[in-house]
Amino acid sequence: MLTQAGTATEPAADQLLYRLEDNPGPVQGVLYGVQHLLLMLAPTSLAPVILSGIVHLPAHDTVILVSATMVAAGIATMLQGQGLGRVGARLPIVQGAELFFIPPLGAIALQAGMGALATLVAAGGLMVAILGQFFFKVRRFFPPLVVGTVITLIGVYLIPVGAGLMLGQGGRFYGTADAFILGVLTVILIVAMSFYLKGFAGSVSILLGIVVAYLVAIPMRMVDFAPVVSAAWIGLPRVLPFGLALPTGVDVAVILVLFVVAGIEALGYVAATCELVGVAPTSDRIARGLFANGLGSFVSGILGSTPMTAYAQNLSALGVTRVGTRYVSLYAGALMILMGLVPKFDALVTTIPAPVLGGGLLVLFGTVAGVGVRTLAGALRGQRELLIFATSLALGVGFALAPSAGLRFMPPSFRIALQTGVAIGALTVIVLNAAAGGARGRPQTDAAG
Repeated sequence: MLTQAGTATEPAADQLLYRLEDNPGPVQGVLYGVQHLLLMLAPTSLAPVILSGIVHLPAHDTVILVSATMVAAGIATMLQGQGLGRVGARLPIVQGAELFFIPPLGAIALQAGMGALATLVAAGGLMVAILGQFFFKVRRFFPPLVVGTVITLIGVYLIPVGAGLMLGQGGRFYGTADAFILGVLTVILIVAMSFYLKGFAGSVSILLGIVVAYLVAIPMRMVDFAPVVSAAWIGLPRVLPFGLALPTGVDVAVILVLFVVAGIEALGYVAATCELVGVAPTSDRIARGLFANGLGSFVSGILGSTPMTAYAQNLSALGVTRVGTRYVSLYAGALMILMGLVPKFDALVTTIPAPVLGGGLLVLFGTVAGVGVRTLAGALRGQRELLIFATSLALGVGFALAPSAGLRFMPPSFRIALQTGVAIGALTVIVLNAAAGGARGRPQTDAAG
């Protein structure tokens, strides 16, 4: 997750096939862009589908969400590669949908409507864009103990969502043997491919597993192509397709805390990308990267969709391909926008059966929890850190599993905030860490150049 910034070294740059400012040309550029696009395609295209399932949106609105998400991700990715003034790190960074926002945003949208979701995503994006200029001052409140705990909670909270979808929840195959078999097959395919496929193929094992399981689902008559047939070939995303609405103060607090965590995570990815391409991770470059990161979420919110973030998968691709040119982001971003402007593609994503989607997400969400545990590995140094983590985990998981009837005395917004689990767990670890002196400790080093 969060990667500490260090000093870039010249030997790393010498090993690159293309350096930061090298232009590989349109043919190779498109091919490299496709590689990075494939790494972000599954979570970015599936995030709006999951959200739509939680909120029970009709197929037409789901297509709108997928289109908006792809266009917003493409704009943010191109901004990172090109840079416009104070916006964009001018690095090969790929932006995509942030999955851990989906459950709390879905719960809020169920209560307050999709207009409230648009307000929260747009406002959160603006906050990250603005705070990005000062994130090194806030960063000390989010050491690995805090970030790792929040990410672990997110994974633990999301796993039941994936399990429910794997069993066909929300569809006509829910509770059937076909749904169970297809969901389990998806998990087996993804795990097997990740074990036995090497290089780039192994890095997109989730996508490949979903594709193979999808093909298996067709003869099982679990795929409905009607949305694809009725969708247009060309379409533009709509501004505020669901309008705007005022969320409650509790909803705002929950989502803004998650935006800060996502911003800290993105900070680490920008710094790590600097290391991989052989440039210094200066405060100025990172601030510009965070501005583009937040602006991507703002655009996505205005288009009615989900928050954006820099993708960690991109780091592994850079390490494997040794293609460090920022033009990769320009080509990848342009391809994302083109895909978002083709409703037939967006509709095709919505035809993925729930068991296939759930099987892929179950592995993905388990990986999120695993990354959180890995982040915590060096942070649980003593009894103080263990107690903070244990208390935060217990409250987060405990309230998420608590029967709603036991909290019926609370206003709906407070009850939703508590039962997302992530909100109460994140607030607990931030407050306890600061109260125990964690925020007064030495902040992480800023490798400003």
